[in-house]
Amino acid sequence: MNVLRFVVAFLLFGLTGICLGASQEEIRQLTEAGKYGDAVVEADALLANRQIPLSDHYGILMLKGEAALRASQRPLAVSAFRAATRLAVDRPQAIAAAANAILAQQVQNGTIRVGDASLDVIKPEDRLIAMQKLADQIHANQALQVEAALTAGTLDPITEVLPDIYRMYVLEMQATDGNSTVAEPLVRKLGTQAYDLIAKELSRLQRDISVAERSSYTVEGWPGWVTSGLTVSQRRELRNEYDYIGRIRDAILQIRRLGATLRVNTEPWDRLTADCVDMQDQLNIVLSRTY
Repeated sequence: MNVLRFVVAFLLFGLTGICLGASQEEIRQLTEAGKYGDAVVEADALLANRQIPLSDHYGILMLKGEAALRASQRPLAVSAFRAATRLAVDRPQAIAAAANAILAQQVQNGTIRVGDASLDVIKPEDRLIAMQKLADQIHANQALQVEAALTAGTLDPITEVLPDIYRMYVLEMQATDGNSTVAEPLVRKLGTQAYDLIAKELSRLQRDISVAERSSYTVEGWPGWVTSGLTVSQRRELRNEYDYIGRIRDAILQIRRLGATLRVNTEPWDRLTADCVDMQDQLNIVLSRTY
């Protein structure tokens, strides 16, 4: 009889496992009650439950991050919020998770320091104010670098300032409920500047590669092309261009990752990435020829 009851209980657990653990609402209540450790444990139990649909994991991770943030467990909070960012289904979700991840990196005892001020971040309204203040501080600290990036004729000034601009953007977008007046226009300008620079540079490089490829041949009667090979200096120049294209590709991938995180259209950047790969393949073919 006892065995039968055990089997029945085991089957019921398998069928109703979702109901046996804490719900998201119960995790939220644990957090509000200051039982942060219990909230994290219950969140982990839900995440480990295979009967919980993946679509629920974003909300669970946000609750886990919130409990860890309030407990000043910064690495745990950042990890949870970043994981939630990857599972976001739209831009508002992605921005909310990313903004909290940035904030969590600086939280200590429920506050962050912005300049000389100590700002509370526990209450939702206080957290939004802190996010805006932090975004303003980043903008002020990076003003000269941003100005240089907006007028840059090369990619380096843009890629150097991108991480801070990304942080400023997600913080201000979250703080203003998507009504950014500083970060949004700035991101658009920098994105356009970077795209135009890369597209122009790749066109120039493609012309150089085509000229180098043609110059590795000489015409000597019928049937036409007779190979003569590349000089040492030409090979050195093409290898340098190969490495340069690799650096451009790295910059594109950096920009693309940030765009993908925020759920924006990355197809134009994907095309530029494909162009870089094609050009490097073309260079490999030219450089592999021995005559």
